[in-house]
Amino acid sequence: MPSTTLDIRSRYATAPTTLPTSWRNITVNHPGYAKPHWLLCWPAYDPAPSSENPHLWGCNHRVVLDACQIIANNCSGFFSTTPQRNDSDRVSESEYTLTADVYYYCLYDDSDPQYAIVAEFSAWSFPDVLPPHWKAARPDDPHRWMFHASESAMSTKVKALDSACVTSGVRRGDSCDNACLVPRDQEVWFVVNRMYFYNTNPRMRRPNDVANVVCLRADIHRCLDQHAFMFYPAGTEFVAYFIEADYDYPE
Repeated sequence: MPSTTLDIRSRYATAPTTLPTSWRNITVNHPGYAKPHWLLCWPAYDPAPSSENPHLWGCNHRVVLDACQIIANNCSGFFSTTPQRNDSDRVSESEYTLTADVYYYCLYDDSDPQYAIVAEFSAWSFPDVLPPHWKAARPDDPHRWMFHASESAMSTKVKALDSACVTSGVRRGDSCDNACLVPRDQEVWFVVNRMYFYNTNPRMRRPNDVANVVCLRADIHRCLDQHAFMFYPAGTEFVAYFIEADYDYPE
């Protein structure tokens, strides 16, 4: 029933719509090479006004840190404003927004300065334990099996559960698609990493499960497939966090 399921699959939170008037990127480099090796380069969409600069923008520290940890295949680390590991250059964990132009992702384990990175999604191993801020946004529901559906009925089930696009709130059925969070073409990765543990159907071992699908407006679905944004936990909710330079959709 819609009145029951909306509490479980509510629409994702919306972020502030004001964006900077000019482009600016935040770059994170690998610290182990003299020539810069990019780990990522994202647009600075998060406002971080200060007394010195009321129009300062950056990227969410926690989001970028999680992304770099994934690139380093789950190796924990921290940011520095120089390739060195000096305490004076280390970015404090309390710094909510990264606002410098360039950072370096240094591992806590400094035994290999030229640490390996994961260049393809299929090579990444899903962590055995989720970070606390991810679990807080979507606690495990022991009753999630009640909402499973067969593969043939999944599309209808997802639209009934979400009732609208989870980001824009659009309710027109002909304008919305079902979007897989783990793409169907990554089924081998899904099985190897035992992602079926999170499925609503205990017998389903593939990505075609209600738990792996959300309702999105068709054009926003295309943005997700093109890696323009990610879903990220913000407290007890998820938000769409854009990592591609674009003015229309982030607003």
